[in-house]
Amino acid sequence: MSGTILYLPTPRTQSDMQGTVVVPSPRPAPADMVGWSQLDLVFTAGPEARTAEAIVVADVLDELCAQAGGRWWFLNQDRGWRVYLQGLPAIRAAKRVNQAGHAGRAGPWWAIPTPAPLSVRPVGNLPGVPAPRALVLADLHCADSQGVLDYLREDHPLLVPRHLAGILTVALCHAAGLSTPQTADFVDQHWLDATPLGEAARVRAHGLTEMLGAYLLTPATRLLELDPYAAVWASALADAGERVCALTHQGFTPTPSATVPDALQCDLRHAVAAHWNRLGLNPADQQILAVAIRNALWAKGKR
Repeated sequence: MSGTILYLPTPRTQSDMQGTVVVPSPRPAPADMVGWSQLDLVFTAGPEARTAEAIVVADVLDELCAQAGGRWWFLNQDRGWRVYLQGLPAIRAAKRVNQAGHAGRAGPWWAIPTPAPLSVRPVGNLPGVPAPRALVLADLHCADSQGVLDYLREDHPLLVPRHLAGILTVALCHAAGLSTPQTADFVDQHWLDATPLGEAARVRAHGLTEMLGAYLLTPATRLLELDPYAAVWASALADAGERVCALTHQGFTPTPSATVPDALQCDLRHAVAAHWNRLGLNPADQQILAVAIRNALWAKGKR
């Protein structure tokens, strides 16, 4: 799995009344779609300049959302971002973002608003998910996006992206009620394929396994105090994990022998895939990270 999240269109229907085809008024939008708009952001410079440009764009969007009382989140795409905004029209946001880029399409980025109203669910490929769960996932996406951007703003962060992704993934799963064995099984089931790692990848996975093993033996608060932004980030993800667990299965008891509800696994898979996407982990990085998380958790379970 590459971490890319797909977007499904919302189907439209027609009715036939007395021989005349009538296109009815749009149905009321689900609660998790109300107030959302979308734009695609293309970075025209190379990857080496993208972080600095992304921070400038994020500052513009933060300012606009603060003025409008809105919020936003993003996912990485091949050449830029897919941005979702709540409480802020995409046309207005795109105009301001493009002004900040100065030279139009020849500048460092270009924002393209999508037609209104929004035709896709702002939490991605989760058809049939009730609005309360989708709203919690939207909260998670917003918090995670801000966490990633705070991380990018750090001049010398202590943790590299794959280390941070491992720590926060385990913390999110535990907050959602998964035990250590269940978290290992969850990662193994959804991210590992049958292709064995090459020698270089095995070396990287071994080093990451040792780092995660040390984390699992250290109180999370002590580790995250080393990077203050990470503590806020982890707290927001943990809160979302607890809320998703409560909504997906009221009777789920987080014990090693309990069966994790399918709905909870679906929501966690969606959230983790988006988290790894935002941290820029490519498919090879994701395989290494998944192996490291699984092995570190297995080792912890044997102690």
